[in-house]
Amino acid sequence: MLLYEQDGEPLGLIQFYVWDDDKYVQPDIFCIKRDYGRAVREFVEYLHMRFPGYELHFGVSRTNTGAVEALESLDFEREEVSLVGVLRFVDGSMEIFGVDFENDRFNAEDFRTLMVRALNQSKKDGMKDMTFFHEDETHPAAESVGIRIIDTYYGHKLAL
Repeated sequence: MLLYEQDGEPLGLIQFYVWDDDKYVQPDIFCIKRDYGRAVREFVEYLHMRFPGYELHFGVSRTNTGAVEALESLDFEREEVSLVGVLRFVDGSMEIFGVDFENDRFNAEDFRTLMVRALNQSKKDGMKDMTFFHEDETHPAAESVGIRIIDTYYGHKLAL
């Protein structure tokens, strides 16, 4: 975890994780009060010295235009666009970041069956909500089981 500051003034908090086996770095908290682009640039410089050869991945909301512009101005490659859906229950929380299909072929019936099972088990386990990151092709099936779109996620990467 890092404290981000400029001229001695605390401006934010950065928490990130590193997967050495995959040479993968990703912040899970990147809360910066101002100068987001400068903070990203300095974070990249910090990581470049400590993790050369790794890839840095950022995920931000499409509506966070300042973050999207900052990442793309620093030559981050947009590698993913996912719809973010949510379904509310009573207690707990669950996330599904995607579903892989045999031979990479989407099957709406199999997908819907899987989602119904996941939702029923989640409800049984006392979950209060479920967040689901998915692509356009899965949206009708996700919507058919009650998942509503709340945002679009942009995943970016940069080689360190």
